[in-house]
Amino acid sequence: MKIAFPVENGLICPHFGHAPEFVFVEIKDGVQGKRETETPPKHEPGVLPRWLKENGTDVLVSGGLGSRASEILVSQGIQVITGVTGPIDQAIAKLIDGELKGTGSLCSHDHGDCDH
Repeated sequence: MKIAFPVENGLICPHFGHAPEFVFVEIKDGVQGKRETETPPKHEPGVLPRWLKENGTDVLVSGGLGSRASEILVSQGIQVITGVTGPIDQAIAKLIDGELKGTGSLCSHDHGDCDH
């Protein structure tokens, strides 16, 4: 399973579309494997969900994202966990232990047609 985390200053970014980098972590049989940091493409509608899918993402763990981005990700078979904050390692440990709970909240401020 490949997990994507939008990251800013070493923490899970509160805004999916504004993250300066993404950390991809592979988890297999409850063990953390390969970990990579990538710079995302320019923020434009639909670009980040497509980029995540192309990178083999199975799960996105984010502080927040817009409803349109969430819809696109889910339609591509990517599980979305929102409302998660703090250090990535803490979220990974909770995910492995089956204890990671997002709030399910989506950003409600107006981004027009933006995917957050």
